[in-house]
Amino acid sequence: MNPAGRWKEILRPYYLRWIYFPLAPGAEPPAFRLCWRHPFEKLGAGRSAGGPLEAFAGPSHAPDVILYPMTDWHTRIQRSQQLARAFAALGHRVLYLNPHLGRQFDTVPLFDREHRVSCLAGNIAELHVRLPREPVFHHRRLSAAEARIVAAAIERLTERIGPRPALQLVSFPVWMETAGWLRREHGFPVIYDCHDLLEGFPNVAPGLLEAEQDALAAADLVLFSSRFLAEHWLERRPEIEAKMLLVRNAADAWSAGPWLMRVLRNLCLDRVRQRSRRVECPLNEEVAVSDADAAPDAADERRRAVLLWDAVAGLTPLQRGAVVLRYRHDLPYVEIAEQLGKSVDHVGVLLHQALNVLRASPALRAEVLS
Repeated sequence: MNPAGRWKEILRPYYLRWIYFPLAPGAEPPAFRLCWRHPFEKLGAGRSAGGPLEAFAGPSHAPDVILYPMTDWHTRIQRSQQLARAFAALGHRVLYLNPHLGRQFDTVPLFDREHRVSCLAGNIAELHVRLPREPVFHHRRLSAAEARIVAAAIERLTERIGPRPALQLVSFPVWMETAGWLRREHGFPVIYDCHDLLEGFPNVAPGLLEAEQDALAAADLVLFSSRFLAEHWLERRPEIEAKMLLVRNAADAWSAGPWLMRVLRNLCLDRVRQRSRRVECPLNEEVAVSDADAAPDAADERRRAVLLWDAVAGLTPLQRGAVVLRYRHDLPYVEIAEQLGKSVDHVGVLLHQALNVLRASPALRAEVLS
């Protein structure tokens, strides 16, 4: 950024609040006011009884979802809100970041540097991170220092509500450095949700268009909202085919349903299994790794379930999704193809490859397939 741009960012928070918004009624975006209608508290404060986070809880086995959106929660309902509500309905705590990075605050940074958090609904919390320059999120990439501030705020929030394994769903490339840092530090996998052709938006900075290509390469899993977007990026980045899924938009509920939640959750558990005290088996039964009190037969079954889960977790996301849909949900090939955005023949190939991998597992041959 050139010196003029830096000075513009430094002065903008004061100019907007002290001059522009007071002299131009209606110029302030409504979302800047609407977000504070929900109960909120300062993130740096200790946990208080009766505060907005008091009721923010979900089942202990469900990983948190950190959702980095492209849109403000308080504008019209779009894909990011749909995803957040779908995860929350399945018992996950959702940490939804406000994308304005301080511009929504009514005070200038000089007098109030505290991050805030509010409870939107049920298991959904909104994190209001305050960056000193309050950058417009679609104008430039965050600096390393800014990305670290966002990551530290997320860490602080998870400490407040009780840390759990988490997966990160990134809907705009400006967040990728933060997500990458948390993946390195905590093992939280990164899913990039490609739901718009960003080059069609004139206000998205060229640097962010370049950052999206980095995001597609770096993500553990890539979601596409349409076949057009998937084909568009496959022509440019064919290597992402092994880690992509098609998840179409839905008006009222996330049409992908629980099967994709399972795929994403498995991806999360792949990353954090070494930190976890419990392991999920393919039949969604939570079992203890060591259970001395179990009957011998039950203990054998549980050991085999853990071995099978370890083998399934080693499959690629597409192979794992095909296996879950076929052998857990008993879907026909045609429906699996529609869910995964692949041809029926490709589904057959995925299942064939997956079964070959499972059959080749020495542990499974000895314990499960014998």
